Amino acid sequence: MRFRQQSQPVFPFCSPKIQNDLNIEERIDLSKCRLIYSASLGEEQWQRWFKNAGINEDDILIQNKWLDVSSIDLAVNAVVAGHGACLATKSSTIDLVQRGLLVKPFDIELRPGINHYLTYSKLSPRIEKINEFVGWLKRELD
Repeated sequence: MRFRQQSQPVFPFCSPKIQNDLNIEERIDLSKCRLIYSASLGEEQWQRWFKNAGINEDDILIQNKWLDVSSIDLAVNAVVAGHGACLATKSSTIDLVQRGLLVKPFDIELRPGINHYLTYSKLSPRIEKINEFVGWLKRELD
């Protein structure tokens, strides 16, 4: 068996309406909206992002304004519907950003973000096709 791991950072995303309505201009301003937590990123994801963004934990205005979901896809859908902000990968949001449904208010990443794993047999008779697929997948995730 052969095992490969690819990691992608996550960034904050919100709807343009949330950004405008809550006047999100500074990193701390994200704590004004409902923060959507994706189970795949762990419990402390937003706290880690704020710390990485240079925000003191005592300054964060999170006051029972959060929503827990089981996946990043659900988090992104909730954000598109106007329910707050989430942490997601660029590759999972690129189409929605291009269509104007999401904005990335800050280019501050959180690592580790999402890990992708691929397992296959290096003895496979289709190893050339597998390697092509792995190359394509890496390009898509970058």
